Amino acid sequence: MASLANRTPVQAQFDLRKFGVLRSEQTTIDATAVRLPAKVVDATLLLPVGSEPGGYDVQLLDGELRAKSEATGTAVITDFVTTLNVRLDLEQLAPGAYQLAVRRQGHGWRMFPALVK
Repeated sequence: MASLANRTPVQAQFDLRKFGVLRSEQTTIDATAVRLPAKVVDATLLLPVGSEPGGYDVQLLDGELRAKSEATGTAVITDFVTTLNVRLDLEQLAPGAYQLAVRRQGHGWRMFPALVK
C-alpha cells in the first residue's frame, strides 16, 4: 500500500455551520450527515458559527466511538468563516454511518453525523 503522502487526495469542502444553530428532532441522519468519500481527502471544514481560530483535532469515529481516522490542523478565519484544513485517510473504511468529531485543542468534542460512501 502506498504511503499517505504518495496517494493523490481528493479535495472536498464540508459545511458544518448548519449544525451550529439548527437541531431538529425530525431530521434523519441521511438528511443532515456530512457525506465523506472513502478516499484520502484534503478536507476543508467550515466550522459552526462562533468557532474560534487555533489548533483543532479531528477524528472519524465508528459506531462504538473508536477513532478510524485522525488529523490535526489550525483553523483560520477566512471571509468571516472559521475554516479548518485537514487530511483524512478514509480509503480503508467500510461504507456506513460514523461520527465526525471536532474539537479545539484543550476543549470538548463536538460530534457531527457522517456517512462514508
